[in-house]
Amino acid sequence: MDLPSADGRIDILCKLTRNGTRPPLAPEIDLTKIGRDQRCQGFSGADLGNLVHRAAQARMEEMLLASDKDDLSTIVSERHFEKAFQWVKPSVRGKQKRRYDEMRKIYQEEMEGTVGVKRAKANADDSSKK
Repeated sequence: MDLPSADGRIDILCKLTRNGTRPPLAPEIDLTKIGRDQRCQGFSGADLGNLVHRAAQARMEEMLLASDKDDLSTIVSERHFEKAFQWVKPSVRGKQKRRYDEMRKIYQEEMEGTVGVKRAKANADDSSKK
């Protein structure tokens, strides 16, 4: 299985946040921008989930430390995602990614070979029925 593309990351972020409603995201948050951010390159779906979780956690920490108790909004803003990016890094690194790529290639070749054998058998069966 490949790591998600930029479009895949955007889709995952939308699903993880229920289109920005959980956690509640500030209006300036652009999930497309986050999904296309270079810092998300190589992120798995779990990494993206961790990013969203860390951003929400950064907001909660900010609330706990706030001297102005009037600012108890639970809305996650851009600065919370910036903090989250400091913590969250791709969990699949270079050597692991190369190994996954090799395994995917072997699997694809095996599947193509299996499909080829099945087609040959089906064609042979069709020929024998005529």
